[in-house]
Amino acid sequence: MALPLIELCPPLAKDPAFAGAAEGLMVDRVTVLEDDRVLGLVLQASLPPNMETKPQLVAALKEIFPSYRLDIGIRFNYNQLTPAIIEGLVEDLKNEGMPLNG
Repeated sequence: MALPLIELCPPLAKDPAFAGAAEGLMVDRVTVLEDDRVLGLVLQASLPPNMETKPQLVAALKEIFPSYRLDIGIRFNYNQLTPAIIEGLVEDLKNEGMPLNG
C-alpha cells in the first residue's frame, strides 16, 4: 500500500511552496543506492505532474535528506489522460525548449 508523501516527510506539509506539488503524490518505493549515497523515491500521481513539480520536490526533500543525492521518479496512470491533459504536457515541453512537430 502506498503512503502519502506528506506522511513520509511531515515537515513538507508546512512548506506552502511545496503543498501544491505534493498534492496527491504517494510513495510507492524508497531505495538507497550506490553505497548509501543516492536515495531513490518512486512516487505515484493521479495525474501527470507539471514540469515544475520534480525540481520543487528535489529542493524540498534535499533539506530533509541533505547527505543524499535524490533520484525521484513519478509514475501516473496513462488511462486517465485526456486531450486537455496531453495539450498541457505538450505546452510544458515546448516551454522547456523541446522541439515538437505539430
